[in-house]
Amino acid sequence: MTTKIIINGFGETLGVEKDSFAIKTNGETIKRIPFYKTNEIMICSKNSVSVDALLWASLYNVDVVFCLRNGKPLAFLHSINDKANVRTRLNQLKAYESGKGVELAKAILTQKIENENKLLNHYNLKPYESNPKLPKIEQIQKINAQKITQNLRLKLQTLEERFSRHFYGQVFPLFPKWLQVNKRIHKDAVEPLNNLLNLSFKILEWKMMKAVLKAKLDPYLGFLHSVQHGKPSLVLDLIEPFRAYTIHFLIQYTKTLKPKDFQKVYIPNQYPRYFLKHETTWQLIESLNKHLFEAYIPIQRNRKHGFRMQFETFLDEYASTTATYLNTPNTTTPPNPQYPPLDSFLFSLDKPRKPEKLKMAVPKRKNPKKSPKPPQI
Repeated sequence: MTTKIIINGFGETLGVEKDSFAIKTNGETIKRIPFYKTNEIMICSKNSVSVDALLWASLYNVDVVFCLRNGKPLAFLHSINDKANVRTRLNQLKAYESGKGVELAKAILTQKIENENKLLNHYNLKPYESNPKLPKIEQIQKINAQKITQNLRLKLQTLEERFSRHFYGQVFPLFPKWLQVNKRIHKDAVEPLNNLLNLSFKILEWKMMKAVLKAKLDPYLGFLHSVQHGKPSLVLDLIEPFRAYTIHFLIQYTKTLKPKDFQKVYIPNQYPRYFLKHETTWQLIESLNKHLFEAYIPIQRNRKHGFRMQFETFLDEYASTTATYLNTPNTTTPPNPQYPPLDSFLFSLDKPRKPEKLKMAVPKRKNPKKSPKPPQI
């Protein structure tokens, strides 16, 4: 069992003692975790980390991510060998100029819509086929193009927008009434729920970024999303089928939240925006790791060993399967993995309550006899 180290306090330090990472507060070691039992380190601002800790993390292939105080991942440390395989990136570029990239973009969008439809059926909501104004999912495969163009992206994104409008219109009422919104806003959102979704999708994006780099792919050369400076297009492509699982988690998690868990942030020349407080933000990240990414799903790995794997491993294998598809010549069938059922995620997200003191019921005697007074001498 591996461990994720989260340094999110104020003034905490991550160092090294013997063969373990050491978490220190005010110079005192409060916890040690062996190198071989660590798979990820998250370091928030206002804290520090030693160079030795970063060196041992690199030697043991431990992912290190640096986050802002609001939990948003900003940068990460990875090995220089992550870009050693040039052949995969060359084939990725060739697929961008051929029909292989077109088939991959259509497959990603189809899988996203199918998983969203599973979520609608899971909560007994109106599925896509019940809306006569929506096109059939099979129409996505009928779109023909020789290579990735702006016109192709516009057609696919128009279909995606129509399905998403129906999806969020059905899903938003599942959240608590004080959190419900009328519209999904991605950038510069004001409402607490939209910012909660944006933060959770950002964590999902970071998980997929690690998987893409492990698969030796270029995270900035995507097929469904446009290629722009600083935009991880391929990462945004590959997380589309997994957004429904993140929303499934948030539907349950928001039942434990209260309005006091959010704070109002004033930004110049803008409306005040609502974000989770610092402590609640990291509680969300820890719960997201524990109940979603570290959850075991009943699916066998690609290497055909075992009968289950963690959801985060499933993300890694999805990126690896995509790289295999791009590297395999004369193959036009994009990867279509068996996605885990929503019932395989059991969320027990109730906040722990303080144990109540048990009051022992002492029976009272009727007309208790008074003890005689000692005789006076």
